[in-house]
Amino acid sequence: MRSGLVYGLFDNLELNMDANVQAMGNGSDTAELIRQLAEMRAENDKLKAKALARSQARVNCKVSEKGALSIYGLGRFPVTLYLSQFEALNATWPVVQEFVEDHRAEFTTKD
Repeated sequence: MRSGLVYGLFDNLELNMDANVQAMGNGSDTAELIRQLAEMRAENDKLKAKALARSQARVNCKVSEKGALSIYGLGRFPVTLYLSQFEALNATWPVVQEFVEDHRAEFTTKD
């Protein structure tokens, strides 16, 4: 998976750095460019690993700035509930599950 702006920017940066190193020839400037290139490649690898980990994480939770529970990974936007809303949903969860089972044929899925 190599899509995304971050990947494209760093790939282009690597190509530009490689071209600069070849154009400079030998000398201390070349050594500095090679060192910078190695650092940038290492940073690029870390960013790619972080992006991959995020894409593989299904659901994660955070406390929002307003003190609500935000659940990420279910869709494009987070599902956010205040604690009282979450507790009410949690208390009625068996009813929700029963409703879902009774109406399963009526639902559509989005993967």
